[in-house]
Amino acid sequence: ILPQKTKIQTRVPIPKPKAGETRPLSLLHDDMCFILGFLTKHYTIRIEKLQLFPPSIIAYRQGMGTSVITLLDLAMREDAVSFGRLMALTSEDEEKFFDRVSLEVQLVVLTIMGFPTEGFIEMKVEEMDNISVKIHTRHGTVIGKFLHGLKQGSPLSCLMSNLVL
Repeated sequence: ILPQKTKIQTRVPIPKPKAGETRPLSLLHDDMCFILGFLTKHYTIRIEKLQLFPPSIIAYRQGMGTSVITLLDLAMREDAVSFGRLMALTSEDEEKFFDRVSLEVQLVVLTIMGFPTEGFIEMKVEEMDNISVKIHTRHGTVIGKFLHGLKQGSPLSCLMSNLVL
């Protein structure tokens, strides 16, 4: 369904502050970014209008920047101390979360939400099928396969991560 050139994803390791650690900068094909960006914009507007996300999901949502998260976090901590609840549970960042969300989980969530099998789900399966990943390092380039997870750098990945949560 999708052109083969959209199935090539490039990754370039960017150094982190800690010596020896890197973060992969992911580069998707321009055509794929355009398609996914268009779909993400459309679905995000509808999902927000339908109020499908609970108030506890703040990440990647319009009007829910880091200042909102910081204020909520500070208020929760102040409340915990004021009322003698010296323990609070927060989930600020799930390390490797995008890597752990399998295509199967994504498809189950979309099916439960009522997305039709033909159309978006079909496109999602095709988008994740047989993807090559070019990894560029200072030592050269390695070509591998993208096996699971949400694509880093994809406009749709942020929306999908919130839907899965």
